[in-house]
Amino acid sequence: MPKFAVLDGIRVTSTSEAEYRFEHPLTGEVFASIWFRPMAEENSDYLSERVRLAVERAEKEVAASRSKADRKRNIVSSEQLEEDREMDRVLMARTCATRWGVVPQLEDGTPAEFSEQAVYEFFRQLPNYLFDPCRSFVANVYNFIPRPTLTENQAEALGNS
Repeated sequence: MPKFAVLDGIRVTSTSEAEYRFEHPLTGEVFASIWFRPMAEENSDYLSERVRLAVERAEKEVAASRSKADRKRNIVSSEQLEEDREMDRVLMARTCATRWGVVPQLEDGTPAEFSEQAVYEFFRQLPNYLFDPCRSFVANVYNFIPRPTLTENQAEALGNS
């Protein structure tokens, strides 16, 4: 079977990483950054955990949904959207975050240690308007394509400045 060399430079793998920088909304100052693996099938830890949690949630919904109205409420609701966001906080901290880039400071001025729990707490305390762009970045596989030959403008056009 032929192997196409043109595809080598665009492969996203289980070791692909990208840094997301959190900027203060008024000053633009970077107050933290995290290196991530993609929230995609290329990250087998993410995929396995996502499937496990989805099955768990589906089983709960089936057990709780007796009427058609109950099932309809479980399909789309503001509570469901928040549950999805919370699931992504857990999954991103557990299976995608690999290390701090810019280490955030704790209230006492000490740098935060890197751990799944610390990243989860950071996500939990972020306002949704700051968490959601990060969530979108990690879910966009294009942000994890190697970019050694791209110009800064080309990288920004793809969403990875």
